[in-house]
Amino acid sequence: MTKGCVIDEAKLRWNPESTDPLPENDTSVPVSDAYPVLGEALPDGTFKDFALGGDSGSLLVRLTQHPTNAVSLTEAAGIVYGIIWEDPKQAFVVLYIPLNDVIKNIEATTGQTVNVSVPDVGQAGLAWNYEELGKGKSIYDLK
Repeated sequence: MTKGCVIDEAKLRWNPESTDPLPENDTSVPVSDAYPVLGEALPDGTFKDFALGGDSGSLLVRLTQHPTNAVSLTEAAGIVYGIIWEDPKQAFVVLYIPLNDVIKNIEATTGQTVNVSVPDVGQAGLAWNYEELGKGKSIYDLK
């Protein structure tokens, strides 16, 4: 798991069909709203990698930490769709689509209603139904 900081109200220009940098005066690519995440800041002014190439399509999860250090809330925040190398800071910046936007796009495209709410069932929610498949123990010790 990695830590990062969501950057509010970001605007950027990037070409999703090319990995080449855009010149400062290039107006062929419009400015877009962006939902970026920058990795955890380090004391030397650099940043840890939040994600790397190949992580596109991953679910971005937001964990809210209680003052006692326990996680008090877990939320699906969005889907990672782009990872951009930022030369000035020598760091990767992750771009994601908020989950609400993903759901709206699915509903608009399919005409179906998407409901991802999970009812609070208290302690009963800790016992999930499952079915054992396969024969014997996994070679990777999966259970």
